[in-house]
Amino acid sequence: MKSAANKTERDKRTTKPSEKRAAKKTARQAQQQRQRRKVRRTLGPGWGWWIAALVLIVGVIVWVVGSQPGDIAGIVTYSNLSRDHVTGKVNYPQNPPVGGPHNAAWQNCGIYSTPVANENAVHSIECASAGT
Repeated sequence: MKSAANKTERDKRTTKPSEKRAAKKTARQAQQQRQRRKVRRTLGPGWGWWIAALVLIVGVIVWVVGSQPGDIAGIVTYSNLSRDHVTGKVNYPQNPPVGGPHNAAWQNCGIYSTPVANENAVHSIECASAGT
């Protein structure tokens, strides 16, 4: 036992400063690795997927709530309007008309010097609201 203790004492005296720094650096890196492993263990396996799923769900909820129209004063919504194609004039309850029976041909986009036929304009509205 005495010879082993003497050897470590002798090694301490003969160790160069650069070797001491290297040994300290190695010990410090080992300590950091132990701490990293400890942090990984606290989250547990598979937690990354659960966190990603939670973020995705919250994002979808925020998007859905944000995309719904708010209450704006003066906005009037019309539902169950006819999409029938007819020939001839139509008497609309609103001016300008918002929907209902209309001509099969739509109005081209542009600037007109004379009023556009309501029946053609309503067809243009139908195409715009249908996404075609």
